[in-house]
Amino acid sequence: MTLGDVVRQCRCKKGWSVRMLSARSGIARSTITDAERGQRATSVPILVELLDVMGYELIVVRKAKNGKQTQKRRIAEAVIGKTL
Repeated sequence: MTLGDVVRQCRCKKGWSVRMLSARSGIARSTITDAERGQRATSVPILVELLDVMGYELIVVRKAKNGKQTQKRRIAEAVIGKTL
């Protein structure tokens, strides 16, 4: 799962279209679409802004040495309520 996938799932969970997210965030629709599809690198500040507008927070945690708590799992649990 990529961060673009997370943005798309959060947007869909809220029932927002790309157009709605663009209007509320001030970020171009093409930028959002490209980010969700992984078609171009998207800066972290843009991803953070998109998630923030939707009421989500991006949390990045360091992977534990024992491997039990992974960054991917924490993002999924915190943002979309799923365990990968």
